[in-house]
Amino acid sequence: MEQKLLSLQDEAGKNLDQLVDAGQLEDFRIRYLGRKGQFSTIMRELGAVAPEERPRVGQLANSIKEEIEKLFEEKKALFGGSAQSGSKGANLIDLSLPGRYPERGRLHPVTQIMNEVCAIFEAMGFSVAEGPDVEHDHYNFEALNFPPHHPARDMQDTFYVDAKLPLPDDKLVSKIAKTHENGWKTGSAGWGYKWNRAEAEKVVLRTHTTVNTIRYLVENPQSPAR
Repeated sequence: MEQKLLSLQDEAGKNLDQLVDAGQLEDFRIRYLGRKGQFSTIMRELGAVAPEERPRVGQLANSIKEEIEKLFEEKKALFGGSAQSGSKGANLIDLSLPGRYPERGRLHPVTQIMNEVCAIFEAMGFSVAEGPDVEHDHYNFEALNFPPHHPARDMQDTFYVDAKLPLPDDKLVSKIAKTHENGWKTGSAGWGYKWNRAEAEKVVLRTHTTVNTIRYLVENPQSPAR
């Protein structure tokens, strides 16, 4: 019996190394570890072993079974944990199948149209001016001659941010302030109110893109732009 156990251990180890899918792994379990498997068949002979040898042979049998079960679990993990009857290769990756292409994101249709329009104007010699999404009230409204009572400044149309940004060059700010108050040198009468620096320093989420145009002209006063 002892020799049969050792032979079974050797045979099981070799067969386990040759398994290539989870279906074969289930067949292995039934053949060697099942209730009617080879190990159980050999253990039925334990009663015929001499009484004084039974403890040693029984201990050997237990260690061999534990070793086979350990190797079986390792192989099972290698196959993705599948070793059930009727699920041959169910959880394995079939390397012959075509790969799965990852989902690709796409630009929003509005963004696509914007890009196309920009490309057309750039081909005509225009340049695209960009600016921050969080902007001064000064650039967003005052530099474009929006008066304080303009409806675009209403809370339902404009989101103000609880922050402050430094105003640009004081000379420029002064010119815009005078234009609002009395028209300055423009020939206009202006809006006729007292300009308030605190209002100009307020910060808003940019409400339109013309802001970028005035920013560009301020930052590039020396050359014509289109």
